[in-house]
Amino acid sequence: RVIDVKDLVNVNDEDWDRILIINSFIIRLNKNINRFINNSSEPGKILIFVTSGGADWQPQSQLKVDAITSASREIYVKDLVHLIIDWMDNEEYREWHPDDYLLALNYFPQVDVGVACNEITLEQEKYLSLYPNLVDLINRTGYYFLRLKDVPSALKVFELNISLFPDSWNVYDSYGEALLENGDRESAIRNYRKALKLNPYSKSSNDMLKKLNKD
Repeated sequence: RVIDVKDLVNVNDEDWDRILIINSFIIRLNKNINRFINNSSEPGKILIFVTSGGADWQPQSQLKVDAITSASREIYVKDLVHLIIDWMDNEEYREWHPDDYLLALNYFPQVDVGVACNEITLEQEKYLSLYPNLVDLINRTGYYFLRLKDVPSALKVFELNISLFPDSWNVYDSYGEALLENGDRESAIRNYRKALKLNPYSKSSNDMLKKLNKD
């Protein structure tokens, strides 16, 4: 059954095994959604899927949001639908950890970043096969966490990229930026130097080292 969000007030969650709510408002969750969740006797059977917003959009901490994506990224639509169907088929309302951890890192706030990074490391051949541009996808994910001011998660993601692609100068450059955000200036300098060793023409690494040395 498909209904408009404003009609949630008429939905009795006891009548349904699973409830998928798609929210497309960029600033905050619809007030009817919040009211519905707060009044629900089984919030675990409700999945909130936010389909709009930039990569730096983050729901307020007290709000339940399971998945965030962008409606413009059509390449991921089939995968996301598959993950949602898997969740709807679960017999128990367990915490949602998608099997495709690269998608999880990009779109699912509930996922444990450490677990996801370990999974990608263990199954790196699979991920390299699925995503030929894996280094770029992981790098963008690291910056996603940096924009959210989640520096520990960003560090884990950039460290994953270094372990998978140790010959890429850009992964060290990005890791240096995260280390600076974490207040670790000396480690940042070491990684910018590694980036320059691999690519002496890197303007970003050169500029950052000049700035750090000047400071």
